Formats: sequence, structure tokens, C-alpha cells
Amino acid sequence: MRAPLAFLLIALALLLGAAPLDLAPRVAKWQRVNMPLDLSSLSSRDKQVVRSLIAASQQIEAIYWRQSDPAGLQLLLRTKDRDLKRMLMINGGRFDLIDENRPLIGDQAAPPGRALYPPNLTAEKIREYVAKHPAQKASIYSPYTVVVSYGADLRAIPYHTFYATWLKGAADRLREAAGESADPQFAVFLRMRADALLTDDYYKSDLAWI
Repeated sequence: MRAPLAFLLIALALLLGAAPLDLAPRVAKWQRVNMPLDLSSLSSRDKQVVRSLIAASQQIEAIYWRQSDPAGLQLLLRTKDRDLKRMLMINGGRFDLIDENRPLIGDQAAPPGRALYPPNLTAEKIREYVAKHPAQKASIYSPYTVVVSYGADLRAIPYHTFYATWLKGAADRLREAAGESADPQFAVFLRMRADALLTDDYYKSDLAWI
């Protein structure tokens, strides 16, 4: 819900004359490497497995953007500045990961919890909140929840609920890959991982991978 407002602020800054930092020196630090995907040696079934896995990974990448910087994703989709677009793609958002998270545009600092927590929610504020609401401690500190503001309260929403659209898409693609795989054990893992994406319970699929 915060992403549209954040993007509007960025757009307003651009209209008022604010511009991205000089990104050319930053872009120059990143050398392009050609990594073509050659599937010619694979069987038709294996090619389909690879395509399904790529499609699943694209769904996961969509989630990453929404966790990292939703406003950055909106900016990526709209900007015509090639250097800015490239740096956004490299960093998965508006903040330079190898330069102390300095903004690529504007002067907004990276939120401490990115989009997984409300902006300006510090660790100290979380500790104070869970001290007053101990029943919520486990869900708020869970690595599989997104914490949102609800009035004066906080609510922890499970990943499989918050990102349901993309996780279902990824799970469907993993099951497609499992159906085409000639490796029974790999197929079992893919189906277990697909189930895990929709429940946030990864333990069994982690064991299967090992």
C-alpha cells in the first residue's frame, strides 16, 4: 500500500527538477557478461523442466522486488533513463547495495526493514511492541511474515498469504517441472517445495534437497 505513494513522491521530485545522481560511474563498475542459455543438448522433456523452473524463478523475483523496494519496481517500469534502469535492476531497488545503500535517486534513506516492516519501524520499537503484546512475538519475529501497521497495532501476515498470487504461480510452475522431470527424486523435491511455498513450512523440502 505504501508503494504508490512513494512512487508519486519520486515522480514529483523528477517533475520539480530533481534528477538521479550521476550514475555513469556506478554503472561502469558493473561489467556485462554474456551468458547465453544453450538447451540444444537437452531432451524435449528436460527443456520443458528448465523453462518451468525459469518461470517459477520469475515469480520469486517478483516477490523479491516487493520485499526490497516496491516503489523502485514502479520506477523501473516507468523510467526511460537507461543508467537508472540498469542500476535498479542490479540492486533490486533504489538503493546501492555496494555503496552503503545510498539512494540512486532522491534523498530518501533505505527503510530499515525495507518493505517487510512499516517504514521507520526500528528494532527498538519492535521490542517495545512485543513486550506489550507477547502473544504476537513469534509471528512478528517470524522469518516468514510481513509486518504491517493496523492503526496503532502491528499485524504479521504470513508470506503465503501476503504473496499468494506469485507463490501460487511459482508452485504451479514447480509442479509442471516435476511432471516433466525424468529424475524421480528431483520430482519429489519439486512437489514438496511447491507445497512449502503455499504453507511456509520448508523443513521437509529442505531435507529432501539435502
